[in-house]
Amino acid sequence: MEFNPVKKLMFFIILSMCFSGHSTCLAQNTERKIKEIKFELLGGDYFYNKFKVINPDETLHNVNNSISFKYPSTDNYKEPLYYMALKIDDSTTLTNINIYNFPTKKGTTKLVTPYPENSQTLGVNNVCPNHVLLGIAPGMIFLEKRTTSNTWFLLKYFNKSFDALYEGDQFPTFYQITDLDTLLFSIPKKNGIYEINNNRIKRNPLITGKIISFDQFEDMFLINDYNQDDNADINFIKLDNKTKYPIAVHDKIEAYYPQFSQTGKYVAYIQNRQQNRNVWDLVVKEISLKNNTFTFETKKIIKNINIYHMKVTAFFYEGTFQWFDDILFYQTKNNKKPHITAFLPEKNTYWELYPDVESKLHENHLDKKSKVRTLIVHLSEICLFNIAKKNGKWHMITECLVKLYEKNNFESLERRRIAIYREK
Repeated sequence: MEFNPVKKLMFFIILSMCFSGHSTCLAQNTERKIKEIKFELLGGDYFYNKFKVINPDETLHNVNNSISFKYPSTDNYKEPLYYMALKIDDSTTLTNINIYNFPTKKGTTKLVTPYPENSQTLGVNNVCPNHVLLGIAPGMIFLEKRTTSNTWFLLKYFNKSFDALYEGDQFPTFYQITDLDTLLFSIPKKNGIYEINNNRIKRNPLITGKIISFDQFEDMFLINDYNQDDNADINFIKLDNKTKYPIAVHDKIEAYYPQFSQTGKYVAYIQNRQQNRNVWDLVVKEISLKNNTFTFETKKIIKNINIYHMKVTAFFYEGTFQWFDDILFYQTKNNKKPHITAFLPEKNTYWELYPDVESKLHENHLDKKSKVRTLIVHLSEICLFNIAKKNGKWHMITECLVKLYEKNNFESLERRRIAIYREK
């Protein structure tokens, strides 16, 4: 039996619409899984030492249960040599900046030096009231306040020593090392971005305004500031002519923390959804120069990302998302399995970076009569992260929420720790 020509035509039209609809859905469902990259545990702090021998007399809740680590940061070398973390001891309220060798083999990472360097021997009353350590940023820079002199310091670990990039009474809300190794920061009381050379703040600001955050690439700036209605906007500015190009200007949506990609080709920033501060999206735009005018084409809006906010300072910590060349790394909320996603705007494709989520601390074999214990470390959540590349492989340096529990024991302990994963 043959089809009526009209019905046949209608059949093919409907069929083509179905296939086009299915292909769209298929693309949406599969483009996020273009490439999956598996990672193995390389090193980290105490909980992640696979070679730790457990004392059978220890109980779960005295295995370093007062220690946590936060805010990992790597140096800016192409092949990282060190990483930094803030060590917090809740039992003594003691905090240290710890510098570690970047691991190349599996096992524990080696502590190079703490800061303050004498903090391991001084008591709590001699250290903590005098040193408030805040605001670790990429490039192993951190903010410190010395309460005895009411002085702020920006310190950087470089060439095996802690160098002061800034010392003064002004609190920097946001700071950055430029491509030319010049220190820039925004000062709330002075409304602008100021340049610092040899610990001296230049008299005139580079850019004026109520600056929240900023980013710099060559002679171009992304400025995150408040408009007249106290909403957070983002503008693009070239220093040579100070022409302002709006990138994110809204009445009801606030945009924060713009970053250039490392080639300067793209920009990304986060924005809330209709003044809902519980829902954040990541916006990716491509920068083009046409007829001496800059344009900013939206390449992607990534929904419901997971933001990291360091509440003790006035700025977003540089760990919510990260550019590596023109690859954008981030996390989304409500992931069933902890992982980091990478978006490649040029190819409109995604990678998903999956670490091993469970590790076992070795059983005790020193005393054959003792009860064998196995402690299991389960990765519950990836919080803040850094992405690096070493020896041709991707590395994830992560602040994790981990759960430590004993086999056949329902008792568990959750702490924030540092783990380093390497591409398999």
